[in-house]
Amino acid sequence: MTPAYWPALSFGGPIWVFRALARELVARGHEVDVWTTTLVELGRRPSGRSREDEVDGARVHYLGTPLRFRWMGIAPRLPLALDRRRPDVVHVFGYRDFVGTAAAAWARARRVPYVFEPLGMFRPKLRKVGLKRVLDSTLYRGVATGARVAVATSGARVQGQ
Repeated sequence: MTPAYWPALSFGGPIWVFRALARELVARGHEVDVWTTTLVELGRRPSGRSREDEVDGARVHYLGTPLRFRWMGIAPRLPLALDRRRPDVVHVFGYRDFVGTAAAAWARARRVPYVFEPLGMFRPKLRKVGLKRVLDSTLYRGVATGARVAVATSGARVQGQ
């Protein structure tokens, strides 16, 4: 699950990273489905119609996105789309967005294990830090606590290295 996917290159590095992850999983023989919004560019209205495509051997579900707030698209058909395919494991790529939050809630309700990769967004920073702290302790709380595995990366050095 990711808020934006290929070819939405205007959303930066995570698009490349997630595409590479999907490609490598396919190369290792896994069946890969990617659920995302129809966001392509910040200045361009996303499509309200869902569609499927194949990218590097992965099935990509571009879910109709009738609403958005900045780079966060609202894809109300996500739970139904997940029910149709019923993945064995879910990878929530990102934090504090509709797609990741809804996917994590779906997985918890159906006892499907999920990996949570917050992409450096776990600790509130930059703007609206107070609001993020409140939302993290309420609306987004289950995203991190319900994950079977969390992926954390950091450029910070560990003391003693």
